[in-house]
Amino acid sequence: SIAEEYGLTIRDIVEMNLLIDPEFNRDFLQVGQQLVIPICGIPTPTPTLEPTATQVPTREIPTPIPTATDPPAGTVTIRVARVLNPGDVTSEAVEIVNVGSPVELEGWTLENSAGDAFVFPDFRLFAGGGVTVYTGVGEDTPVDLYWGRTEPAWAIGDIVFLYNPDRELQAEFEITAE
Repeated sequence: SIAEEYGLTIRDIVEMNLLIDPEFNRDFLQVGQQLVIPICGIPTPTPTLEPTATQVPTREIPTPIPTATDPPAGTVTIRVARVLNPGDVTSEAVEIVNVGSPVELEGWTLENSAGDAFVFPDFRLFAGGGVTVYTGVGEDTPVDLYWGRTEPAWAIGDIVFLYNPDRELQAEFEITAE
């Protein structure tokens, strides 16, 4: 038999070819059927190792870095976002944004280092809203206010101060070269 020719048992050939046990079916081989003959012998299965408990070193988790969060509801948080074109009265402007609750800006002041002040008219700034205060002359809109000056109010190195009507400093912004 083929098995004897290669020094194998019929069981070896059955296992290698995943055949049904020949003792129950004499005609399990078919004419033209291809068989795998293990000429180097039957491979021995690799033993499966039992898992063992290992000590995992504890690692110290650093304190997370705080991230910016929205202010609590009811908190007034107005920021000076940037100063545009300092020194050019025709296009000079201060952008202000509200990252807190809606706020009525009437009586608030925007001041430069020399003490020149723009006093906000009756103007409501909604949460997430912004307003641009232009130094020069123009007509106020819902998003643009005009100071009406003929001379620039801002210069590189100046600090923009934003005060509420009680003269409490709400924001400050140093003008730098971009």
